[in-house]
Amino acid sequence: MAKLDDALIDKAAKIVAKFDGDDKDADVYKAIASQLKVGTSTAVQLMYYAEPIADPSLKIKATGAAVKKARDNDMRWERIAARADISVSRARELFEEAGGDLDTSYTGRGKRPSGAPAEKQSKATGTKRGASKKGAAAKKAPQKARTRAQLAARRP
Repeated sequence: MAKLDDALIDKAAKIVAKFDGDDKDADVYKAIASQLKVGTSTAVQLMYYAEPIADPSLKIKATGAAVKKARDNDMRWERIAARADISVSRARELFEEAGGDLDTSYTGRGKRPSGAPAEKQSKATGTKRGASKKGAAAKKAPQKARTRAQLAARRP
C-alpha cells in the first residue's frame, strides 16, 4: 500500500473521527471518497491510515505478537500495516516470526489457499413472505434465445 500525502490523511482523520466505532467501514470510506473527491481504493487506504490518527488507541505495536493477534482477529494486512506504521510485507514477516502460518491465514479476499479451512455455509434466515410451493413452481427458468435454424424449422 502506497503511503499517501499527510495533509490528505489528516483531512480523512477528521472525517473518520465523526464516525463512531459501530459504523460500517463502507459508510466511512464512502464519506471520505465523496468529501475528498478520491476513488474508492484511495478512500479505503486513507481510512486505514486515518483510523490511528483519529483514535490513537487503535495503534498497534510493530511486534510479532501484536501483528499475530490482529491477524488472528481477521484484520486485513493493509489495515495492520497502517496501524503499526509498517509495510504489508514487514507485517507478514512479523506474523511468521511470531509463529503464524501465512498459508492458513485467509480472510476472504482472493483465491482461497489450498490448505485453508472451508467457509461455513450460512443458512437463509427467514424471508418477508413465506415461501410457498406455488411461488417456487411459478418461477420459470429464463428461456434461451432460439437459433436461426430453430426459427426456420418452425416456419410452415
